[in-house]
Amino acid sequence: MTLKFFGEVGPERLDVISEAIRFAAEGAGPLALRLGELGAFPSRSRPRVLWVGIEAEPSLEVLQDRIERGCEAIGFPPEGAPFQPHVTLGRVREGQRLPSRGLDDHAEGFEPVTFVAQELVLYESMLTTKGPRYESRLTLNLAS
Repeated sequence: MTLKFFGEVGPERLDVISEAIRFAAEGAGPLALRLGELGAFPSRSRPRVLWVGIEAEPSLEVLQDRIERGCEAIGFPPEGAPFQPHVTLGRVREGQRLPSRGLDDHAEGFEPVTFVAQELVLYESMLTTKGPRYESRLTLNLAS
């Protein structure tokens, strides 16, 4: 689940981003989360991104807002759209389509899962010929 997307950032900014995230996450504690409904951006009828929603207590939104504000203070503008917690499952490639009820057919048999998020991780995404590769640059234990 992405709480803040930074875009292309030079390595010299990593320390200041890490510090802003540490400060924002201070005292957050573990987050009780639940996988919710299946969905698509921009819409179910014209999906480009397939996702599963995340249901959470207000503490998740508070954490995301603290990260957003802390990063704005160091030069990263806010997202602009309201926070909609989700996990991206995949993307529909250009020129491809899902069957008209494809997402609905899968949603009918979907059972929500409850879990606890205990870590906050800052990842660096590197595009390769085999697709993106993700490397952890900071891991914070929310339980401590």
